[in-house]
Amino acid sequence: LWWADRITSAKPLCKLPAKAFASIFLLTLWEMWKERNRCVFQHKLSSPAVVLVLIKEEAALWKRAGVRIGIRAT
Repeated sequence: LWWADRITSAKPLCKLPAKAFASIFLLTLWEMWKERNRCVFQHKLSSPAVVLVLIKEEAALWKRAGVRIGIRAT
């Protein structure tokens, strides 16, 4: 995908490795999309703090499933 190549080849926005940044970026977009669908189809609206918790929970699921994001937990 052209945009995935842009994410991994662009100048770093932070100190994360490019692949780690891409994984976190895509995870965040995925959770935002799911939240949008909850809002549109189920008429439920969550606060940004709740969405952030959902992102963290999904990241933990990815980690348990063996997805290597490329960053170390501190």
